[in-house]
Amino acid sequence: MLDRLLFLMCTLFATAQAGADLVKNLEAGKAQTVVTYGTSLTAGGAWVGQFGAALEARWPGRAKVVNSGQGGMWSKWGVENLDGRVISKKPDTVLIEFGINDAFLQYKTPVAEARANLETMIDRVFSAKADTEIILMTMNPPVGVHLERRPAIADYYEMYRSVAKERKLQMIDHAANWAPILANDRARFDRYVPDGIHPGAEGCREVITPALLKALGIPAVASAPEKVSLWPQQAPAGDGTFEKAEVTITVHRPEKPNGAAMVICPGGGYGGLVVGPEGHGIAMWLNSHGITGLVLEYRLPKGRSAVPLLDAQRATRTVRSRAKDWGIDPAKIGIIGFSAGGHLAATAATRHDDGDPAAKDPVERLGCRPDFAVLVYPVITMGETTHGGSRKNLLGPSPSPETIALFSAEKQVTGKTSPTYLTHAVNDRIVPVSHSRSFHAALEEKKIPAEYLELPSGDHGLDGYKGPMWDAWQAGVLKWMAARKIMP
Repeated sequence: MLDRLLFLMCTLFATAQAGADLVKNLEAGKAQTVVTYGTSLTAGGAWVGQFGAALEARWPGRAKVVNSGQGGMWSKWGVENLDGRVISKKPDTVLIEFGINDAFLQYKTPVAEARANLETMIDRVFSAKADTEIILMTMNPPVGVHLERRPAIADYYEMYRSVAKERKLQMIDHAANWAPILANDRARFDRYVPDGIHPGAEGCREVITPALLKALGIPAVASAPEKVSLWPQQAPAGDGTFEKAEVTITVHRPEKPNGAAMVICPGGGYGGLVVGPEGHGIAMWLNSHGITGLVLEYRLPKGRSAVPLLDAQRATRTVRSRAKDWGIDPAKIGIIGFSAGGHLAATAATRHDDGDPAAKDPVERLGCRPDFAVLVYPVITMGETTHGGSRKNLLGPSPSPETIALFSAEKQVTGKTSPTYLTHAVNDRIVPVSHSRSFHAALEEKKIPAEYLELPSGDHGLDGYKGPMWDAWQAGVLKWMAARKIMP
């Protein structure tokens, strides 16, 4: 209890240091570039990705986070590489931390020299762009052999506090937040910082990222979004081959979870991903109703038709495997998709399996059937009335009739298809309303629980993701989920 109180006090102190121009500018609709600059605690720190995901969730498409950290480096390197790593990016905000390696005995950098290097970096950043917001950070205390190699670490962190105060810069004092955890719960500290110096993803998520967000005045969430890799080794391509691929879900957890969760498939015509309004923005809306939102950044197919579905299936299996960790009921895992992402969600709802009990990978032993599906202005058919760009990107320029049928979701509905909520504007000029009508008819024919809300206007995107048509489908789907006892 005491360590939590101290954590909040320290965080509130950091918040009081200065207003965050970053947040003010984002709220004003201005695009912002943030550069994080420091040691391996930045270069390999999960907090950078978590911070970026939180900004994207709050202000979709407005914030670019550039990780310019470098493992094993200190402030001398920071000065030497400032132009290429920081100034050339024309940042609006720069976060700096080199204290932990300035204290490294091998680098023979006295506190006074480290201070001079830090002030040189500050001066040069301001000289290049006078309105840059510079934020200084202390990081976690090292332990064990890492502390032995940095016996004066406290002096270097105190120097950062002094510079921030004298230069009237915002100071985020992570070291002060870590101190009570180290003093009062060593087992937890060791779990958060497993090698004694580098906080893992959990430590970043529970300590560093919340303090950073709060210090900048970003509204609190239950925990910072967590980005999880779906294929840690290699990803299947659907033809018996495998490839290195970075496929992720970003987990947005609500403050008060009700057990329901939705894998979110952004649209983009299978040629891109609209991860802002059709991804992280949706996750935030779901969170406000107690639902965990998981933004899937699936592979773009480039004619390899199986690839997005494999990613969506893996996402559902992964959520089931982590359900307990994330406060999710494994029987209330749905999928929601928009436009081409709606096609992916519909395909996942119609083509699924119960898992492979003999698989070496425990995730693959779990079923991938979504417990429910929500399709918003979805692409459904790959036939004559399809969205041409989506079909070409997914199936290639000359798909066979069999392939067209296989990826026309209205032709794949069975008695095992997931219960589905659909919505579409009657005046959609990009994806005709007939797509949702045909899928709804197929669901009714197979007696699959379904509801279809046809909207009188809104076109594709429903008036830019706002207004009465956008509000109508959101209210409708929540009512439908409550009626099906997916949520209270």
